[in-house]
Amino acid sequence: MTKEIQGSYAILATLSSEPDKILAAKRDAPLVIGLGDNANFIGSDVLSFLPHTNKVIYLDDGEYAVLSSEKVTVYDSDRNEVLKKHELVNWKWKEGNKGDYDYFMIKEIQEQPRVIRQALMQDDRVLMNMAMEILRARQVVFVACGTSRHAALIGRYAFSKIGRIFSDVVMGSEFGYFSDSIDKGTVVIAISQSGKQLMF
Repeated sequence: MTKEIQGSYAILATLSSEPDKILAAKRDAPLVIGLGDNANFIGSDVLSFLPHTNKVIYLDDGEYAVLSSEKVTVYDSDRNEVLKKHELVNWKWKEGNKGDYDYFMIKEIQEQPRVIRQALMQDDRVLMNMAMEILRARQVVFVACGTSRHAALIGRYAFSKIGRIFSDVVMGSEFGYFSDSIDKGTVVIAISQSGKQLMF
């Protein structure tokens, strides 16, 4: 069904003839299904339905699903039904929502001291290995979007000011255009929407 679609996508569609069903498909984009009692949910993030259920199914790239309030059926790209095991999200709802704050931004500002303390609690050997990989790299590239990109810009400044290393920041949606210049001598630091980083 989705073999002719190129690039990354997360699609939800309905048919006027079957308004009680939702068709969902994804590739290289977040899409998660929540399994509830007499109701099923779908969104780009578990937070959108976490108050109602913590039982989820993650679609793999190229798969698609048909949802109704009673049933969820998943298929592969060849239209063969796939049996997916559900997972339980162990997050506490208060940690995933605004808690007692009016806005997420205020909550995140107030959480900064705790987050900084947690960030500093790292394995020194792991940090040293990462630092050495960065020092040996021919080039360093930050990949991020949105507010994560602002964090990457600060990281770029710190690399230049403290480490005397020039690095560049590339929007995640544009990273594919630069793939030809990425080689074994490149360190890519990808910063996710949630602020977690991955270096490869």
